[in-house]
Amino acid sequence: MAIGVLTKTFPPELVDQVIDEAQAREQRKRSLPARLTTYFALAMWLWREHGYEEVLRQLIDGLGWSGAGPQEADVAWSGSITKARARLGVEPLRLLFARVAGPVAQPGMPGCFWRGLRLTAIDGSTLDVPDSPQNRAEFDGPSNDAGPGAFPQVRLVVHAECGTKALLNACFDGYRTAETVLAGRLFDSFGPQMLVLADRNFLSWKLWRDAATTGAELLWRVSDSFTLPVFERLADGSYLSQLKPPRKKDGGPITVRIIEYTVTTRDEHGATTSELFCLATTLLDVDRWPIEEFPALYHERWRAETLLDAVKTDLRGGPDVLTRSQSPEGTRQEIWALFCLYQALADLVGDAARHHRVDPDRISFLRARNAARRSVPRIPADFPPSPAPTRP
Repeated sequence: MAIGVLTKTFPPELVDQVIDEAQAREQRKRSLPARLTTYFALAMWLWREHGYEEVLRQLIDGLGWSGAGPQEADVAWSGSITKARARLGVEPLRLLFARVAGPVAQPGMPGCFWRGLRLTAIDGSTLDVPDSPQNRAEFDGPSNDAGPGAFPQVRLVVHAECGTKALLNACFDGYRTAETVLAGRLFDSFGPQMLVLADRNFLSWKLWRDAATTGAELLWRVSDSFTLPVFERLADGSYLSQLKPPRKKDGGPITVRIIEYTVTTRDEHGATTSELFCLATTLLDVDRWPIEEFPALYHERWRAETLLDAVKTDLRGGPDVLTRSQSPEGTRQEIWALFCLYQALADLVGDAARHHRVDPDRISFLRARNAARRSVPRIPADFPPSPAPTRP
């Protein structure tokens, strides 16, 4: 915490790299250069309840940059900050997230691995965005017979590490984009020695085929709409079945192992049995992958839902919409910044879990966010708001 969460996960050298790669570097000296504006986009989520000027003042007062004090925040009013954000654009924040996204857990960390496989999950949700004509046209939103919903929405899907809830990948698009389409954009973060969990919304022949091609093992819930014939009953009670392609020319059927179970809970009123859970997996060997461990294993998928809750509630502020950006470009910039800041806090949680050798799930995400707020004033005083000019 000595140098602050912002500069720990996003050191100035990295920020400069993504700005240059996105060709977003300012062409002349400005009071709000690209580097400072990038950190401002991140800081907006640390102080989401404050206006532009106050967020900038918190950032500048905390950083104590040489030659940049409260007077710089005084001359940067909301209009100039809005223009600085527009100059920066979306791409630096998207690239910044791509650089920092990835696993946090080290081998042996409690709650993060199962039989040598890193546990991960994919899950989806929606976010309300400000109701402007531009956002309506770009993102659309839910509607019914009475008309459109109160706000347009973006649909997002994340790939997360179950134990630490760190983001391995994320993407989003308009409300009408299906979660299965978005999930297909995340496969570059799948790989060997990984077990990917998913709910029943994601299972299809094509998505399963493409996900399995990455080398990752899969454990996905099956919806009631699937017909799964029993081809071979295995010794432990599971059975082999096949996922059939939509058309024969698409490819051949895919063999999967099917595990079915119910959960019974008992209290003073008696016993209650859950609905039938049906899971498909690439883990076919009954001796190496024992059936009795799968119910608790699949339950780990819920950690991805708690991740989304942390994004939508602890960082974003619950039912409040993204009130700052009326344009699609600004909205996209904010969402990538939201993912970036979330990842920085997941790094902080992972560091604490490694230091104390505890399950990361025992560490409060909200307390990590509050610690990040307190860390900003500790950033070194010689940290400049933009790179030093290059000597000819």
